[in-house]
Amino acid sequence: MPGWHAFTKEWREKGDLALVGIVQEQHPDRARLFAQWQGLDFPILWDPFNLTGSKVVPITLAVDEHGIVRAVNPEREKFEDEFLRVVFPPTAHSAAARVEIPGAIADLMAHDPAQLDAAVAALESAASRTPIDSIALFRAGVARRLRYDADGGNAADFQGSLDHWRGAWSLDPEQYIWRRRTQQYGPRMDKPYPFYDWVAEAQAQITARGETPVALGAQLTPSELAEKGRFVPGGDEEEPDALKKVPLDTEGWLAIESATAFDTSGQTPVASLHLVLRPNAKLDVHFDDEAGPVVVWLGSVDQPDGFEFEARHHQLRPAKTGRAAEERRLAVDTRLRAGSRGGKLRGYVLFYGCQGVEGTCRYLRHDFEVELRVP
Repeated sequence: MPGWHAFTKEWREKGDLALVGIVQEQHPDRARLFAQWQGLDFPILWDPFNLTGSKVVPITLAVDEHGIVRAVNPEREKFEDEFLRVVFPPTAHSAAARVEIPGAIADLMAHDPAQLDAAVAALESAASRTPIDSIALFRAGVARRLRYDADGGNAADFQGSLDHWRGAWSLDPEQYIWRRRTQQYGPRMDKPYPFYDWVAEAQAQITARGETPVALGAQLTPSELAEKGRFVPGGDEEEPDALKKVPLDTEGWLAIESATAFDTSGQTPVASLHLVLRPNAKLDVHFDDEAGPVVVWLGSVDQPDGFEFEARHHQLRPAKTGRAAEERRLAVDTRLRAGSRGGKLRGYVLFYGCQGVEGTCRYLRHDFEVELRVP
């Protein structure tokens, strides 16, 4: 679309042509940031539910004055002669096609928090019918992710969205948009390309122009920023609290959310494990970053359903800005051993936390357990 933006500029300035974009992005603010970076000055419609039914992108449609699609991916060399300067006659089917937006989807796209739970329930109900409707299943995943990103979202919605998306494309393997939604959060070996490696460059260039970059509401996960690569098991690492000397977090100062995105090839049980660590806001707890980083230790190689990791010992630093500064995110690739269908992954977090501005500061250990099952 940026290419057509420049190609059609003169015609658009004369009023001979209108350019409208449709983006399949889950997060509209990321699309706005890209448009700001590229200087796109035409309307861009947000279609996370894939109401257009597109299976691949990009697609360019040439629509005449009667609302009829006259060309799909037209050749630029012939565009003026074969479309722009042609006066198309009205036909019996000249009424422009309408895309009916179900009420549940309209509520979600309007970001109506009062309708959030009801909309998710309605879409999941539609997805549960027999035979399973792959389109409804995909849209239920979009709904779950929208609710997850909303303030006070359900912690299980991240995994729910991944499960729905995976189920949808497994029913329709040619639907690459749905598959990409899963790969976006999946392991590096399954990525066709980096998904959001352009974001930092865009923010820097926009700032250098003296503008304020569009703020991103949902923090980019490490998996979304990762480049394509192969799985390389890590070597021996020293466990930070092998003797269990650090006091346990018995008061719930820390909450941990998890989600798992397996590779979409179905050949190798490799997954990207996502952990989100949040200090308990109700107890007025915050991380004490000056005292030291948050440390995550993953699993034991002696477990019956053993897992391999690229790294088991991780240090997490705070995000630079925004509300995400008080949470820590980790995405790490893990591989189940041959023949395993999964099992319980155990680990722990070591963190410095403080309660209130002048309150008690402590160094604590928070144990966790995550269920990993091959879909």
